Amino acid sequence: EDLVVWQRLAADPNLLSSFISNSGIEIIILILTHPNIDIISAMLSLIVEITESDFLNDIEDAKSFIELLISNSIFDRIAETLYKISPNDEDASQYYSDILGIFENFVDVYEKSADLIGGTKAIEWMLQMIRSSSNVNSADIAEGDVCLFCSEVLAMLVQFSDENKKKFAKMEGVPILVNVIVNIKENTN
Repeated sequence: EDLVVWQRLAADPNLLSSFISNSGIEIIILILTHPNIDIISAMLSLIVEITESDFLNDIEDAKSFIELLISNSIFDRIAETLYKISPNDEDASQYYSDILGIFENFVDVYEKSADLIGGTKAIEWMLQMIRSSSNVNSADIAEGDVCLFCSEVLAMLVQFSDENKKKFAKMEGVPILVNVIVNIKENTN
């Protein structure tokens, strides 16, 4: 019920200062460590909304807000969530999309966050998802969409961070992508 009340924040940026002064950021981080993925998911949806550029354009000091989220280790908690989600969960694609959307939103408004996201296990997870995409059949559109979104966010992370470029190369990201492309091409012929 409390999470539903928090959704009001996304609708009214004027509530942000009160949200922050009432330990809202700390509570977000705490909820991201909750064992129930449904509760985490509700928080992920809120984070997606409050990190979108439309929301951030409506608040006074968006940069400070973003930096406050970052200083509270939001990327670590979110990346940990990637590994809590069961791929067999019927809502897994939505959970993954929310997480990738959060990463995308942060990089869009604060390019330096690409380094911080790259410092988590997010890149490893994205490459794993992309690698698995060559096994996705056409009936599993949702998983294919997640893999596509992974590739888009991964491209942003590599584009805006020299460290991520090195990490991507060290993890043999290019051969992984080439293999996926070859597999997809072979399966479509």
